Amino acid sequence: MHSPFVSGLQRRGNEPTVRRRTFAGAALVAGFALVGAGAAAERPESCDVSAPLSRHLTQAFPGWKVLTSVDLSPDHRQFFARDHPAACPGQVFVNFFGDPMPSVALSLMKPGKALLVLARQKSPDTWSSEILEEGSEAGVLWKQEAGEYEDVYGDRRLRVAREGVVWCGYESWAILYAWVDGRVEKIWLSD
Repeated sequence: MHSPFVSGLQRRGNEPTVRRRTFAGAALVAGFALVGAGAAAERPESCDVSAPLSRHLTQAFPGWKVLTSVDLSPDHRQFFARDHPAACPGQVFVNFFGDPMPSVALSLMKPGKALLVLARQKSPDTWSSEILEEGSEAGVLWKQEAGEYEDVYGDRRLRVAREGVVWCGYESWAILYAWVDGRVEKIWLSD
């Protein structure tokens, strides 16, 4: 059975409409992306998901696919490969909830649309998921270590007790998501 959640099986359609925002921190995000040693390009198979998760995603999000390095512009592909060698830009396993059950953040896309989804394993063959964000541009994902973070405007702080997830549109925006007091909280790291 063909699954769009196993990399390399579906070609990207039309370019999504890019939502652009003006922000002072754009150079900062691009600067972070340029730090690190050079790395080989991501292997497409690094975006594969387990069969149970693939079944769940295909049923819950028909027509959507996980963002892969092939979907990124050449510059953004290079930024991601330098910072996150051999990682999938559209998938990151994270200790989001602080329990033993696996959770994974996914950047899903189809032409002109994007979703940030958080999936959580309930049993060996069962997953649940929730949409954290919708947009027009699929951002890359990475794990953010525990700590205290301030938003781009200096108005708000977020204490991340475990691992958080950053969803980032390079040279445009970055949002940090974390599990705080029994619910998902977010702050803009750049806008």
